[in-house]
Amino acid sequence: MAKGKHEKLAERLAGILQRLNEGENLVIDELLATYQVDRRTLQRDLNERLAFLPLEKVAQGVYRLDKTLMGKMDLGDIRRFAKFASVSELFHKIDQSFFHKYLKDSIQVKGFDYESIQDRQYEFDQILKAIDNHYALSFRYKRLKNAHQALAKDYVVEPYRLVNKKGVWYLIATHNGVIKTFSLTRLSFLTPCPDQVFEPDMKINQRIDTSDSIYFVGTIDEVVLKIHPSIATYFLRRRIFPNQEILREMGDGTLFLVCKNVHEREILPQIRYWIPHIEIVAPTILQDRLVQTLTTYLNHHPRYVAEPCFADSPHYHNNDDSHSGCSSL
Repeated sequence: MAKGKHEKLAERLAGILQRLNEGENLVIDELLATYQVDRRTLQRDLNERLAFLPLEKVAQGVYRLDKTLMGKMDLGDIRRFAKFASVSELFHKIDQSFFHKYLKDSIQVKGFDYESIQDRQYEFDQILKAIDNHYALSFRYKRLKNAHQALAKDYVVEPYRLVNKKGVWYLIATHNGVIKTFSLTRLSFLTPCPDQVFEPDMKINQRIDTSDSIYFVGTIDEVVLKIHPSIATYFLRRRIFPNQEILREMGDGTLFLVCKNVHEREILPQIRYWIPHIEIVAPTILQDRLVQTLTTYLNHHPRYVAEPCFADSPHYHNNDDSHSGCSSL
C-alpha cells in the first residue's frame, strides 16, 4: 500500500531530526540528493515544520542543532516530534512555545489525516492543563443515538490523554473508575475542577500508550483473521488493524493475524473493506455478526446479489500498489 503524503513527510523529518540529534551538520545540497525533494520543500522543513528547534546556521546552506540539545532526544522523541511536525495543520503555527507546550506525552497522534480544532483551542488548552496538573474536568457530552437523535449527559472525569485517531480528536479519561473515550467535538460546557486532584494510575497510562485502539471497554481479547495470499503483502508491510500481530505465514502465502484487545466498531469496518479476501477465524460470534450484517444489506439491495464482485476480476488488483474494496459491499 502506497504511503500517504504525511507518512512520507514524517519519515523525512524523523531522518533530519536524528541527524541533528547526533550532532551532524545538515548540508542542504546533500539532503536534496538523499530525500529527492526540491530546495523549497527542504527550506520549509527547516523554517516551518521544524521551527521549534533552535538551529544554528554554520555556513551558507549548512545548519546544526544548538549544542545544548544534541543527544537529548531518544528514538521515541524523534518519531513523536516528526509525526507532530508532519501534521502541523492540526494546530496553530508551530513555534518555540508549541514545542514546550504540545510535544509531550499528554497528546498522541495515531494516523496522518486530521480534523481542524482551531476553533476549539480554548477547550484543547484547558484539557491539556487538567491532564498535566492531574485535576478533574466536567462537561456535557452529546452521544449520537442514531442519525437523527443525540443524547446529552453531564460527566466529571479524570483526564489522561488527548489522542488523534485517524484525524478525529478524542479525550481518554476515567469515569467512576472506568476508562472512557470522548470525541472532542461533542464536548460542551467544559469546566476545569482544580479542587478535585487525582493520582494517575500508571497501569492505565501504560495501557493507553501501548494500544493502537481508542476503545478500552467492551473490547474483544483476541480476533484471529485469515488473509488471502493476494492481499497478504499489505498486512506484512504495516499494521492495518489495531494491535495487529502476525501469527503465521503459510507456504501458499496465506497469512494468519491476531488483533488483541480491540473493539468490533474499529475492526469490522476494516474487515468489510477487504472482503472477500479476509475471514474471521475467531471468535465465531464476530464472524456470525459480520455475515448477518452483510446478509441484511444484500436483502435490502437484492440487485447486488446477481452482480459479480469486481474483487474476483483479474483487473481488481492495481499496478500502482493501491487497494480498492469491492463496490458491492
